[in-house]
Amino acid sequence: MIFKHEIPGRASNIIRRLLATLVDVLLIMLAIGLVTMFAAWLTVKIKGVPADLAMSLMFRNVSPDTRMFAYYQYTAAAIAPYAMATLPLIWWLYDLLLSWRSVSTPGKWLLCLQTASTRNRPVRLGEAALRCAVKMATMGSVLFIGKPVLLGVAGFALLLIPALNDRGQFLHDLVPGTIVTTRETWIKWFHRAKTAQSGEAVVTEEVA
Repeated sequence: MIFKHEIPGRASNIIRRLLATLVDVLLIMLAIGLVTMFAAWLTVKIKGVPADLAMSLMFRNVSPDTRMFAYYQYTAAAIAPYAMATLPLIWWLYDLLLSWRSVSTPGKWLLCLQTASTRNRPVRLGEAALRCAVKMATMGSVLFIGKPVLLGVAGFALLLIPALNDRGQFLHDLVPGTIVTTRETWIKWFHRAKTAQSGEAVVTEEVA
């Protein structure tokens, strides 16, 4: 069990988790950008470059020396929307695989945070999948709000959830029963859980 006094302060918990999420988003966006650039390069290599006349018509205001680079940019811009459409799925898989069995994402690792189950064991696959699905659905719903005032109200309401509960859990923690705490606390909890399991095994053997 993770005790209440071992959980970071509410403000510290919220700030560190938001910073960890920002790091993870930047890493995912960087990966998508690199994949898009590679896909553009591969497309140009396979399809070839248009004739000089076509290039001059496409890029009238571009000097001949930089038209090739402009064509790569044009191809990448055409591919980018399809790459960005995969962002929710990539983020879901990224968060799922790195939250399962209480492994940290790079953002959480950098901020010394760890995801754990509230049931005295590492996070299971189903719990991690549900956690990530609720997280994606929540963030997607908020980001689709067009009016800035409503967006601010929705964001503030989501931040109130961890601010008002003792364990600092966001909505996507409350639904599957997970908690994010410091890595040091998680290590203490893991050793306590292992010790408790060993004690139960010894008692069972003695009774048998």
